[in-house]
Amino acid sequence: MPHTPTATIERLVHLVQLAATALSRVSKAALDAEGSRAEQELAAAESVLVPLHEEIEDGASVLLAGRGPVPEDLREVVADAHVGGDVQQLTDLARRVGEIAWARRSRGPFPDPVRQPLRGMSSLAVEMVAKAGGALQQAAPETIADLHGGLNEIGQRQRLLYGQLLAAEPPFDRVDVVDAVLLGCCFECCAGHALSVARHAVLFTARPWALSGQRSSGRR
Repeated sequence: MPHTPTATIERLVHLVQLAATALSRVSKAALDAEGSRAEQELAAAESVLVPLHEEIEDGASVLLAGRGPVPEDLREVVADAHVGGDVQQLTDLARRVGEIAWARRSRGPFPDPVRQPLRGMSSLAVEMVAKAGGALQQAAPETIADLHGGLNEIGQRQRLLYGQLLAAEPPFDRVDVVDAVLLGCCFECCAGHALSVARHAVLFTARPWALSGQRSSGRR
């Protein structure tokens, strides 16, 4: 079967969509489910993460070994490598959120002043990852701008979270504080990788704005 850019795009979109699904599941387990419900969400997430990890490994092996059809456009190779790396990081971050959710499954929910900003961060991070998958299919400057705005909003919500954690009287439980900080960092990192995916998505298009925009925009 001949190699086409469309095949590469479809594969990467599939991986990003799986990452978004896994992140959504583990986030629900960490923030909205308890006991057996949390375990069900984590089991559903694992059913996505296992094949996702295998597909990432297979793709990386093919790319590193130089097996399979060689793309005619080297931009495709660059984008494939970068997006694959971002999806790998998203997979690792989803697993980290899942580990926190597993450890908390018998602790009960976070206090409401903590859970609300975390919910906002998780919802926005999942939305950004899904939007990054769409950018692979049709890169547009508006999508990049939206994701930049989303990353800024994640940062604002993270500051709100830290404000709640530091100002609480009496102080929140130490375990809740540590878990909340770790989850917030995971969601922020997911948002950053979503933006990175969209930035490299422009390598699939030859539009002049895409290439010049990629050179002129620095990372966060």
